[in-house]
Amino acid sequence: MQTAFLEGFESLTARDEAPMTLGAAIAACLAFTYLNPHCWLDTVVLLGAIASPLPAPQRVWFGIGATSASFAWFFALGFGARLLRGVFARPLA
Repeated sequence: MQTAFLEGFESLTARDEAPMTLGAAIAACLAFTYLNPHCWLDTVVLLGAIASPLPAPQRVWFGIGATSASFAWFFALGFGARLLRGVFARPLA
């Protein structure tokens, strides 16, 4: 039994369009970041709720730790993605 989403196998192909300008790329990056509701929920609600009962000096260390963990996660995600390049090169992926 084959499901509907597996019927059409088309790969993504680049269009013959002009490359995006630096300003447009930065604007798109900022829009994807700051218009994302998960950004606000995770940062303000979740981390704020965890940090609010802490005394002020511990909030600073919590913020430094959260920032460091976030940087490490996205650094590993971005640069570790090349390890999955072979998996995502297959049409089924």
